[in-house]
Amino acid sequence: MERITTWNRKHVLLADALYAVIISIFFTLIAGTYDSNPGLIAHFDHTVMDFWSFVLMVPVAMRRWKPQMATLLFAGLVVVQLAFGPSMVYADLMAPWMLYSAIVYADPRNSKAFIVLAVAIGALASPVIIWSTDAGPILNQGVSFDGLSPLDVCSGTYIYGLSGDCATTMTTDSAAIFIFIVVYLFAAIVVAYWQRARRITVSMMHERNDALQAKEDEERHIAALAERARIARDMHDVVAHTLSIIIIQSDGGRYAGINNPALARQTMETIRHESERALHDMKRLLGVFGGSDHADYADVDALIDQARAAVGMGCTIRKTVSGQPRVAALGAQASTAMYRMVQEALTNVRKYGGPNVTVQISEIWGADGLHVTVADNGRGASSSLDGHKPGYGLIGMRERIGAVGGSVTSGPQLGSGFVVSGFVPYSTVSTQSEAAAPASESPNVASSAAVSSGAAIMPMAAPTTGTVSMATDTGNTGVVSNVANAPQSAVASQVGVTQPAGVTQPAGAKMPRPASQMSSVPTQAPPTPITIRLRTILSVLRSKPIQQASVTGKQRLNWIERMSQWTERHYLLTDLLLTILVAWLLLAINPSVIYTEGIYTEGLQPYNRFDRALTIIILIPLIFRRRFPESSALAVAILAALQLLFFEPVGLVDILASLVTLYSAVLYGRDKAWRWTGIAALADSALFGCKIFAALNGYRSIFDMLSQSRPAYSLTAAPSAFASAIVFMVISLALCISATAMARWSRSSGSNALVLQAREEALRAEQAKQRILAANMERDRISESIQSEVTMTLTSVIDQAVAGLRMLDDCERHGEQPSSGAISEAFAAIGSQGRAALAHMRKLLGVLRETGFSDEAHRQEQPGMQLRPAASLDKQLHDSQLHDSQLHGIAS
Repeated sequence: MERITTWNRKHVLLADALYAVIISIFFTLIAGTYDSNPGLIAHFDHTVMDFWSFVLMVPVAMRRWKPQMATLLFAGLVVVQLAFGPSMVYADLMAPWMLYSAIVYADPRNSKAFIVLAVAIGALASPVIIWSTDAGPILNQGVSFDGLSPLDVCSGTYIYGLSGDCATTMTTDSAAIFIFIVVYLFAAIVVAYWQRARRITVSMMHERNDALQAKEDEERHIAALAERARIARDMHDVVAHTLSIIIIQSDGGRYAGINNPALARQTMETIRHESERALHDMKRLLGVFGGSDHADYADVDALIDQARAAVGMGCTIRKTVSGQPRVAALGAQASTAMYRMVQEALTNVRKYGGPNVTVQISEIWGADGLHVTVADNGRGASSSLDGHKPGYGLIGMRERIGAVGGSVTSGPQLGSGFVVSGFVPYSTVSTQSEAAAPASESPNVASSAAVSSGAAIMPMAAPTTGTVSMATDTGNTGVVSNVANAPQSAVASQVGVTQPAGVTQPAGAKMPRPASQMSSVPTQAPPTPITIRLRTILSVLRSKPIQQASVTGKQRLNWIERMSQWTERHYLLTDLLLTILVAWLLLAINPSVIYTEGIYTEGLQPYNRFDRALTIIILIPLIFRRRFPESSALAVAILAALQLLFFEPVGLVDILASLVTLYSAVLYGRDKAWRWTGIAALADSALFGCKIFAALNGYRSIFDMLSQSRPAYSLTAAPSAFASAIVFMVISLALCISATAMARWSRSSGSNALVLQAREEALRAEQAKQRILAANMERDRISESIQSEVTMTLTSVIDQAVAGLRMLDDCERHGEQPSSGAISEAFAAIGSQGRAALAHMRKLLGVLRETGFSDEAHRQEQPGMQLRPAASLDKQLHDSQLHDSQLHGIAS
């Protein structure tokens, strides 16, 4: 069926030509039953009528290929036919079809002109038809031809002139014919405008689906780049952060531990512990789950304690909390993002703040999210001295916070110091779960699910209102980037990467704005569980939203097109109204159903109360035929089977409901729904045949036939009853097959908005799977090289720390006091190895970033970067080293 519809779309002219030939043959067979047909000039036999039928079908074959030309050609041929041929042929019935084609397929600006032309030709055709019929042709004045003769009152018109009675008769008949033509054309106009509005939506959906398919490769490419950016970001936050701590610890231990072996041992143990934890986190972030298992804002106090231990007595860190903490409401990604922001800010304080620094951490839990400010009174931003390449901390911070719909600002304060302020909104899902959770649960319990490659491409949380700022890495002196919460692109939101709005200078404020300015959203009481359930039920019963295209400019939608789009959006309500109308009509006209006795004696019997109730029950699933198509079809199939098995009447409403729900299930349901619906249709058709067999043998139902030993009466022989049952079963099955075929045709033709919407959802789901697959493949492709590089880097630091601890153990075992020089050399070796490892790590991060970032501001800063992560990591490192050596050669 899909191949047929595809061929039909690609060969429009040939398909319509085949349809035209088939219709022409049908008209020829009908015209052969009439010997003649009058016209203005003469009587014409069926041969001339056949000729005109074939001629008029030529523009019909062109109706979609060249709709405007075909409609004008058809109109011209009809005028010629009215003047020189039969007054009416069967092909004239194609006029509304041609008008429909002109409205639907031609330029919309010419629709009104074609409507006027059609009405004008109708006004011309009605008196010509009546004149040729009542007065007769000019060449056959008053002469009968093959039994046809003019009207008595008009038979002498050509001899005596037009009489009053003849004029009245012709006027009345012409008006009646004209009204019939106008009604016929009006129906075609309504259908055409209705269909044109649907085609606008369908065309928009086709374009969107085509765009989704076209950018599938691009999506996978972006996902791979984003995965490289995620790895670089996590390595910066985990490994580079740890190496910075190790360098600071080694420098501090080199002086503080000279005369204090216990402090030296404690510092070396801390260095070894931090290195081993970084090695573990690195393996995790490159593994299946990704991310650190403790990177959660619920652990921020432990992070602060760790920072206090790392900076020593010369630094004071204070923390204040405002509002009720709701860590669980943040969600896993937002919690991790805020944890990493605080971690990066404290790391920069240790690296660039200088001695005797006071750090103030302000944690504000607002109505819409969490605001955290890390401010210090140190030296402010300064350039890195350890090979740090400016910008990576900024990119990681911006990507993490922006990916969850938050924002961050940072920059030097007036006078001295540096401030980093971030905001992340609450997660909608987490907020609802928190509202539904028991009050005894602690609000500080947050999910510690790590950020994996799959999480990196989850859709972004809804952005909050207002503009937010994002600022620099502390390595970029005086540079502040401002990111507004503008809508992100579909691709960026899927891969978890945001695009900055621009770059501005810092505002210069010492401390961030107060909480009253950060949020204007009033605090609302959480919804009750009953309210949540009611909302869930209503959301399930509501029509799924359909994104429709709107026509702007001069060509606006008329009332028919607006009504078409309304019924398309509110299809569940539309089906409800249609079902009520059908039920009212069935109950109002009191249709008949076949009873067992009626087969022999009384014929068709009127509805009784039980039949009316049964009709309403079996019509109820029609309300949900498009919202829950397969469930509705299953319900009708079960109800029909029960009625055929246990109840007496056989109503036409059963056939109607069965065919409609069968059609809807195949069209709107799953792609393979026709399999089980076919089995159900076969079963109900067999039961219908058994019902007829039972009725013809005097039983009231199949159940009665199976439970009774013999019928109450029998007027028909069993062979005849069996033959009738087979005929009815075949007819029922043929109707079901026809409904299934029509549904499959409509489904494959791509002309139904709900079907296209389901395909779009399937495409998006498949793209999400492909992005995850691309990210996983990219991670697997580079993880082995990265793990070996990072493992070697961290292992070298661990070995130096172990060597220092072994030296202390040897001295202790021999009862000797380690010399200050040995302790100093051990820490110097650790620091030297840490700096070398950090420089190597920066180079590795640079390669990953420069070949796999997705930040627009960074792209402008590095216009020569190639976003093609195709080369192996070893080759990229080699190319980077070669490039550095060339630069050194040029400088020298």
